[in-house]
Amino acid sequence: MEHIGYRKFLKKVQQRVVPELGELLPNFPVGTKNLYDFLGNGLLVIVVSTRCVPCQDALAVLSDYYQMHSVNTVMLVDTQEDNMPLFYEAFAAYAEVFHMETENWKKHFAGVPWATALDRNGVILQSAPFRSLPTLMPVLDFIVDREMIRHDE
Repeated sequence: MEHIGYRKFLKKVQQRVVPELGELLPNFPVGTKNLYDFLGNGLLVIVVSTRCVPCQDALAVLSDYYQMHSVNTVMLVDTQEDNMPLFYEAFAAYAEVFHMETENWKKHFAGVPWATALDRNGVILQSAPFRSLPTLMPVLDFIVDREMIRHDE
C-alpha cells in the first residue's frame, strides 16, 4: 500500500459518505449481534485502527477517559486478528470490544479514530474524528449530558 501524507489522507477520508448529525447510523452487524442491540439510553461508538498513527494517540485518550467515566460503549477495532486479545485486555472492562470485520464499517470509518454518540434510537447526536481529549470532548459532552451509562450499572 502506498504511503500518503496524513493531510492528504484526511482530505480523501472526508469524501466518504457518512451519515450526518440527526440521521440514523446504519444498524451494522457487530459480532453476533447488531449495533442497535447495544443502544440502551444511548451509545458511544468508537472506531480505531492499529493501521493509523492518530489511533495510537486516540487509544491513550480513551484509556484515560474510561478511568474517570463509565459510558455505554461499543469499540470497533480494525487490526490483525492476532492483536485483538490486547484490545480485549485493555478495554473490555469499559466497552464492548469487537474486531471490525465487515466492509460496511471500514468504508465508513477506516483509518481515522472516530467517536459517534447515538441516542436510544440510533440517531447520531454528535460525530467526529479525534486524536486528543479536546477533539474528543464535543462527543463526550453529549454522552455525559445525556447520562449514557453502561448497561451493567
